[in-house]
Amino acid sequence: MLVVVLAAMVSVGCPRFQGAPTDSHGFTVKEREALGAVQDMYEAASSAADEIWPGFDPRSFALLVFRPGGRSFLVNPDKAPDGLDRVELPDLTIPVYSLDSGDLDLSPRLPFAREANALGHTAFMVRHEDGSNRNTWFRLVVHELFHQHQHEHFSRSTFPEQCRYPYSDVGNAFLSQVEDQLLAKLLRAKPDGLSRESFALFVALRQQRYGRNSAGEQAEGIEQWEELVEGTARYVEERYAVEAGITTGEKLRASLAGYLSALHPSDLQKWKYYRTGLTQSLLLDALDLPEWKAASEAGVGPFRFAVEKLRGEVGAIGRERLEQLLADSESIRAPTSEAMDGYLRIEGALLLKWATEGSRRITIVLPERGGAYYVNRGLTFHLEDCSRLATGVISFVDQKHGLEISRKGVSLRNAEGSYRVVFHDDWEKVTIELDGEEVPPEQSEASFSRSIEIHAADWSLSTQGEGEIRVQDGQVQIELR
Repeated sequence: MLVVVLAAMVSVGCPRFQGAPTDSHGFTVKEREALGAVQDMYEAASSAADEIWPGFDPRSFALLVFRPGGRSFLVNPDKAPDGLDRVELPDLTIPVYSLDSGDLDLSPRLPFAREANALGHTAFMVRHEDGSNRNTWFRLVVHELFHQHQHEHFSRSTFPEQCRYPYSDVGNAFLSQVEDQLLAKLLRAKPDGLSRESFALFVALRQQRYGRNSAGEQAEGIEQWEELVEGTARYVEERYAVEAGITTGEKLRASLAGYLSALHPSDLQKWKYYRTGLTQSLLLDALDLPEWKAASEAGVGPFRFAVEKLRGEVGAIGRERLEQLLADSESIRAPTSEAMDGYLRIEGALLLKWATEGSRRITIVLPERGGAYYVNRGLTFHLEDCSRLATGVISFVDQKHGLEISRKGVSLRNAEGSYRVVFHDDWEKVTIELDGEEVPPEQSEASFSRSIEIHAADWSLSTQGEGEIRVQDGQVQIELR
């Protein structure tokens, strides 16, 4: 990464916070890292924004660098905010204003938010903590800002109805791994070793998998959605990382090739497609087909673009060539089967663990589609009812409804006009206030017309409005209207 030295005077009115050593100008090391990473992002955008993704420029966003418990920074607001001091540093070319994080009506657990209110200014918020790694945080900011660009400019798309990955179909997993190894080979190829014909072989192989049975069709919907949404976001993230000097194109391709050379069963539902979407995007760039980006904004992801663009080359690949490729890869079929069986056992153990994280299963139904942001460090997979289970949630925050969950597995499911959150907790230990009056947790039927407040060790709910609580057969359902 470009080194930005933040060493100069801060405005006299700029507050200082205790608890971490500051330099002679009042900045902690982590404050300097956070602002330095934002400056690096701006410099990368200044030199390469149009090349990386036409129409996306991080400099067009107001950004709130939220640092709970200390000083936060409002970056590039649409106008100078009243009562805030501008941070005056010679190496900081972007307009940055400091403010007390305690003045923000934001949960300290909120990881990012699309439209955070910073003292009357709307900004895209990304939390930065002292434990944050500068380069990782740089990537996070770029990635999440691009998701905002997708929200504003991409054609609307929804996750496919066939939402659970077909883990039990070993043939699908085997073919998928052959594809990945072919992508790895293309990444390692010298510039003159990559051609439309060589990429078309991957396209033909994947098309064959998608058309072989219902499992292929099920995998297709998931893979294409994730590659369109997360694959393109990872592409932009990595291109900015290269531009900022965090990595190099050569290191990026080598890392991707190494990942794709091995099977990762736990990534088949989601995480793999950050990389396969990125890889196809890089290969389309190398083939000088930049129009794939406009196609993505229109809802046609990198793979579907390649299917149309390379139709002639794909059609020229004979069945014999595909059969020979699969025959040459037959040795990985048995290990793939064993790996998939092992993964399903892991899933089963995680489901059992999730069900025993508390004495009751608690379901909260909220009256609009998912408005939560969360950070998860465990496996994510879909259940048969199409809910998504995040098994290692660090923090889950729906700021609008005052719902916060930490250190628990959380199941989510969106529906038209609502979404459902499911987790487990010891209901007997919660405190409940309905319309301002405390009620016992074992209350089996309780309605509220104005407000609900629930507080527990690892979660809370605090919101205005009406709804009801039902406790039956060991389960708790809270429905907000």
